[in-house]
Amino acid sequence: MCPLGVPSWRDIKQQKLDHMWAAIEDKFESVDFNDHRDHIFGWMNELWNKWRGYLHATYVKNKPIAQALNNIPKGVEKKKWEWLVKEHFSSESFQASRVMITDPFGTSMNLLLLAKLALYMGYFAGNFVELEAYLASRRVAFASSIFSFLQLF
Repeated sequence: MCPLGVPSWRDIKQQKLDHMWAAIEDKFESVDFNDHRDHIFGWMNELWNKWRGYLHATYVKNKPIAQALNNIPKGVEKKKWEWLVKEHFSSESFQASRVMITDPFGTSMNLLLLAKLALYMGYFAGNFVELEAYLASRRVAFASSIFSFLQLF
């Protein structure tokens, strides 16, 4: 019911979200969930992301792309699986989101989250040139991809 062929939850069309909501209302006929719609969609978003993460970890990660494309999970349409593997899991922005760095104390952190945190905390005050230079100085793989991704925010 939740689509695979979109890069992120916010790219799901309203028509599809309305369809998902109607299915919830049909399942629980006597309960009025309208006041909780945003909260329920938040849960659905989290579960959807975890499901796609599971698909990546189980069927794609550390495998040649040809093997991943042929190893279609049960219940997933071939066309949608091909899009997910070729267009989403292979994209620079997805690959950049998987880059981890380790600080001198041995703590690992997702680089993309670290960069977003730095922006939110005002360390770079929205100065993407300075942020890109910072990432490059750390010799971080995919620094340009992360920079491009952060420009969306």
